Amino acid sequence: MPFAGLILLAGCGGGTVANQAADTAKVKRDTLEIKVVETGALDAVKSVEVKSRVSGRLAKLLVDEGDTVKAGQLIAIIDPREIQLQVDQQAAQFRGAQSLVSRIGIEIEQRRITARESLRQAEARLAQVKSELGAQPTLTTSAIASAKASYNSAQEELQRLKTSGIPNERTADEAALSQAEVNYTNAQSEYQRQTNLLKEGFTAQKNVEDAQLNVQVMRSRLEQAKQNHDRIEKQIASELNRAEQDVLRTKSDYDRAVAMSYQDGSKRQDYLNAIAEVEKARVALKDVDAMAAGKAQNQATADQLSSALSDARRNLNETEIRAPIDGIVTKKEIQEGELVASLSGFNAGTPIVRIEDRRSLRVIPNINEIDTAKLAVGMAADISVEALPDRKFTGHVKKVAPAGNNVGASTGAPTGDSVVRYSVEIWLDQADPALRSGMTAKCTLNVLKKDNVLVLPVEYVGTDEKGSYVLVHQQPGKDKKKVPGVRTNVKIGAKSGAFVEIVSGVNEGVEVDKPEYTGPSRSGFMQAGGGD
Repeated sequence: MPFAGLILLAGCGGGTVANQAADTAKVKRDTLEIKVVETGALDAVKSVEVKSRVSGRLAKLLVDEGDTVKAGQLIAIIDPREIQLQVDQQAAQFRGAQSLVSRIGIEIEQRRITARESLRQAEARLAQVKSELGAQPTLTTSAIASAKASYNSAQEELQRLKTSGIPNERTADEAALSQAEVNYTNAQSEYQRQTNLLKEGFTAQKNVEDAQLNVQVMRSRLEQAKQNHDRIEKQIASELNRAEQDVLRTKSDYDRAVAMSYQDGSKRQDYLNAIAEVEKARVALKDVDAMAAGKAQNQATADQLSSALSDARRNLNETEIRAPIDGIVTKKEIQEGELVASLSGFNAGTPIVRIEDRRSLRVIPNINEIDTAKLAVGMAADISVEALPDRKFTGHVKKVAPAGNNVGASTGAPTGDSVVRYSVEIWLDQADPALRSGMTAKCTLNVLKKDNVLVLPVEYVGTDEKGSYVLVHQQPGKDKKKVPGVRTNVKIGAKSGAFVEIVSGVNEGVEVDKPEYTGPSRSGFMQAGGGD
């Protein structure tokens, strides 16, 4: 039978101190005890409801109710195929973004080198033109000769490329490409031949596999040869274009040098043009810096994709549900094959299992405000469990709630219980395999215990405006009529619901009368008998 808000008042271990027939009691020396008794349900101090951070179908549930698990132990698996697809997609997008950043980086570096070289050449040209402008008569002849030599050299280089350099490179490249194509065709034929021989039982599987591997190798070499072919063609075109440009440039320089011998006035214009070329080269170099800013933006996109990929991989790892604590599986919330909603800021998530760490158990009874005021953290408690009547357990008060949980009493709203109650956590000092969550436990807290003190039943101590007092019993006279007791002031100490400690005023063994009851009239179901 549960105990609700019961105070055990063990006031007199030595027996009754009141003589009910005569309405008298003797002051006796005894033990005064106050105990608060309340019931509650056993619960684990640490229990978790395991949920998933990803949504999906529960592929496997590896534990059952009653199983003991360790922290980090794999207990369930969410079907990972959909999340794996997301990981693959994010990885592909990230690789593409990284490739774009790398390509832009290479292009920036190439353009920077070209722009710096153009600026260097333009500045050199400006210095040259400026010098020539100051010493034109002397430089004219020398400039013509130098320009002619450069022009001839450029023509010779262009002719060399056309007659020997480019044809040789193309011949070697085409030979390598042709040989790669032949090797690939031969490898395919050999693989087909080995396959046919295997079907007829004239060769070994190993030969077929070697032929197949050779096809793959030859295909790779053919692709590499094609790539080399494309690269060489581009390189040849670039070299040829550069040589032709050099011829045009040196021819222009030569023509200008010749013209300057007749038109010295044009040197001034060349000087102005050189200045413009320097400015143009500087602007081109700044354009490279603008490209670098664009690369930074592309790098930011790649970083975002990298973050998304990391999140997808984390979600993939989250498909393996692991126990967060050591404990016992007390409940399976869903079965294999059911859908699981993820835990997020907008969704409470689907519970999978509940795990309790039963190495630490507690009882949280709701105790009325009067009894709660007598409690303190660390106070010892005796605990008995209805399911285990022959076992005794001990505990201590771990926490007392700072606010009452009776909403009606605190707000004035209607409530069935007008007494404010407080949740009090009582932790068991030791665990026991026989204990289960939800078992009803009675907690007895030793609030007060005073040994060898003078005590009287509370109804024999009166109180008025002068303080506490007792009526010392007087023996009847010769006429046998009852003589009123003599009022004697006393100092009282600790109180329980049934007994009160007498600190001073009367001695042990003094017999006292019961004071007249001056409270409200007792009637109805609370009436214990006639009179007082």
